[in-house]
Amino acid sequence: MKDSPVRQVTRSPGGSALTSFSWLGAGVLASRLLQSVTIIYLTRVLGDAGLGRFSFVQSFLLYGLIVAEFRFWVVGARQVAREPGALPWLATNIVTIRLLICGLEMLIIATVLPMLGVDDELYWLFVFSFLSVLAYAINSDWIFRGFERMEYVALWEALPRVVWLVGVLLLVHGRDDLLRVPLLRFAGEALTTLVLLVAAWRAYPGSRLSFAAVRVERIRSLIRQAAPLVGAALLVQVYYGFDVIVLWLMRGEAEAGQYRAAYTIVMLLMMGSFLLDATYQPILARHHATDRDGFGWHLGRLTGAALLLGTTLPAAVAIGAVPIVRVLFGSEYAPSAGVLAVLMGSLPFAYMGIAWGTALIAAGRQKLLLVASAAGAATNVVGNLVLIPLLGMTGAAIAAIVAFAVMAGLQWHYVNRTVCPVPLVPVRAAVGLVRGIPRLLGRLGGAR
Repeated sequence: MKDSPVRQVTRSPGGSALTSFSWLGAGVLASRLLQSVTIIYLTRVLGDAGLGRFSFVQSFLLYGLIVAEFRFWVVGARQVAREPGALPWLATNIVTIRLLICGLEMLIIATVLPMLGVDDELYWLFVFSFLSVLAYAINSDWIFRGFERMEYVALWEALPRVVWLVGVLLLVHGRDDLLRVPLLRFAGEALTTLVLLVAAWRAYPGSRLSFAAVRVERIRSLIRQAAPLVGAALLVQVYYGFDVIVLWLMRGEAEAGQYRAAYTIVMLLMMGSFLLDATYQPILARHHATDRDGFGWHLGRLTGAALLLGTTLPAAVAIGAVPIVRVLFGSEYAPSAGVLAVLMGSLPFAYMGIAWGTALIAAGRQKLLLVASAAGAATNVVGNLVLIPLLGMTGAAIAAIVAFAVMAGLQWHYVNRTVCPVPLVPVRAAVGLVRGIPRLLGRLGGAR
């Protein structure tokens, strides 16, 4: 649809990556810090059992969010980066699919949980938590990702966590306030979603919804493109959520809460990998279609940065695990210090896996990503079921390391075989990035 009123955005590859990285860096850093502060506060006011119950529900919510947003932030952004004129029909059909899925999920929650005989608090904790699905269904951050307007993506990352943290600090003071926690989270997400919708409609009039643009064939096409990514994301979520569910069921709410506290640090350190993925996804997609040499160059920088971030930060945290836990969570959470140190061993594999997964998506190799994710997820499930009864939280951490290693190894194999040759351990690229730090700082200083 060439007559669409879509604003074009063009930048040089270097400037685009630097600008995107800077905005996303600020947004993701703020997001992870704010979320971590919120969880740390909740560890103290809810106790490990209360935090364990909240984390159990949140593990299911994350699966629901993946299905509801259906990875259109990847497919939609990639399509917009390649063909800006497709935005009008993309926007309407993506929102239509998401709203249908959202309604189905809420119906399942409302009808199935009573059949399982859950207590009232757990029922309402699920219902209030799954309100977040609606915000994700109508979220338009994928539009800004496609046009590399990462300042708006940064807003989506940070603003909901600001509202959530402020609300929790003001209104959650003990175990009895547990049900307020998911409602306050939804409030921040709903507010930010509305802000982004207004911004998208003003900047890109083609993003305004027109349900006359709904077409069954377009819906089918979008679902076919996104389905392998959704499957892969659900499988990857096994790495981040299945262990909490198994711990909750086998070892109790308190141990699940202890493990979730340690995992707060893991997710904080993972922000670098999410930042790299979001920054390089549109860049690699564009270069794979037009400039294969540029694709290889950017992929080298991506994997080098992943190696640096995935090894240096986790090593520092592993060394200081005991004082970190005592300062952040208090003496009640002392057993989670050893688990935190073990979990750091998973981060190098997680970082490299995300980097190679980004390359597979940009090259249209979603099915291979799905295979690698399935292998890692299966390893994680078996590992948790075998090791948690024997070793508890430590068993879950060991299972995470092995699962991430399996997934990352397969992703590297598929990239090397089907996309372009890449080193298994990109030491040269990492060294090049370190040597380029003074030049980067000079550029940033000159920009000011």
